[in-house]
Amino acid sequence: MKDKKPINILFIMNVMELGGSESLILNIIRNLDRSHWNPSVGWFNKKDPLPEFVELGIPLFHFPKLKRLDLKTMNMIASVIKDNDIQVVNAHHYLSLLYAFYGSKIANKSILVYTEHSEAEVCNITGKLRIIGHILARYSDAIIGVTDSIRNRLIDKYWINNSKVYSVKNGVDLNIFSSNDVGIYERNNIGLKEKDIAIGIVANLKYNKNHIYLLRAFSRLVTTYTNLKLIIVGKSFQNDIESSEKDIIDYIKNHSLKDNVYLMGFRSDVNRILQLIDIFCLVSYKEGLPISLIEAMAVGLPVIGADSVGIRDVISNGENGFLVKIDDVEDLKNKLAYLIENPNIRSQYGKNGREEVIRQYDIKKCVLSYETIFMSCLKRNSISI
Repeated sequence: MKDKKPINILFIMNVMELGGSESLILNIIRNLDRSHWNPSVGWFNKKDPLPEFVELGIPLFHFPKLKRLDLKTMNMIASVIKDNDIQVVNAHHYLSLLYAFYGSKIANKSILVYTEHSEAEVCNITGKLRIIGHILARYSDAIIGVTDSIRNRLIDKYWINNSKVYSVKNGVDLNIFSSNDVGIYERNNIGLKEKDIAIGIVANLKYNKNHIYLLRAFSRLVTTYTNLKLIIVGKSFQNDIESSEKDIIDYIKNHSLKDNVYLMGFRSDVNRILQLIDIFCLVSYKEGLPISLIEAMAVGLPVIGADSVGIRDVISNGENGFLVKIDDVEDLKNKLAYLIENPNIRSQYGKNGREEVIRQYDIKKCVLSYETIFMSCLKRNSISI
């Protein structure tokens, strides 16, 4: 009896970056059983693939979208699905769903699974796009929200049967993001001294991430805690109207924070950087399910986050960290000061956060849920597996 061939699956994402949704796809593929699944990735924006995706050793397809509604791109996706015998398409975000639908459900007969990462994105789909979304969702084989609130929002927005709408929380690799002890030598590598207290944020330099709010609180703290440092990991993107990089640089310069703030740009070793800091902050106006926050908790860091969509789903106030009022500088400053002055609380919150990640955000549980959904759709549609 011949062994069954692996199931061909195409993940489609909007842009070749390493934001939350792209990181999730990367982590899912890294943890798939390659004897059972043959993954590939397609994307629209930014032509050149990142090294992290190249290292996966899988087919990569750039689908350039040059027009607002680019039928050529839809046909290109359809051709890739046909030529590569794609049995499952997993489209992440509304745009990917829109462009993958023709190729997977009309030109070919593949399973289509739509994953949504942002409640705000769902809320912003109105008018004709909402009607189109209803049709796309109705004929998709399964729909996944990365939080319960996103799942519920999808059901309400697109008037769909909730039996095929799932909630699967994003996961992180607990072997990569671990609470290993690091020595002062490694802290020295990024300019930290033995007695420095380091606050960290991992977020691309966009206005939504609200770095200025954190900088305002930090600038008040350094007058009291002279050994305080701020580590900013993330970058801006060329021609991005949402880029906040200039404002961040100007604030650092105008408030004489050059010696206290480290702008580290994009880092492929975020897991190591997180182990070098003491407190993690994420103060965005809104998030989907913030991977960077979960990664910080996995490393065993106490966390502080804005009481906003997405972030409040992860932080248990007073257990693994604190929620603060958006743009309330005094509130953020006081919560940071409390953790700075109480290392035992930092340690306990970090331990609690790590345990929470093990319970809810292990990538193995996430991947198993995706595999189960993919397989149930294949069986339901009598597609040979």
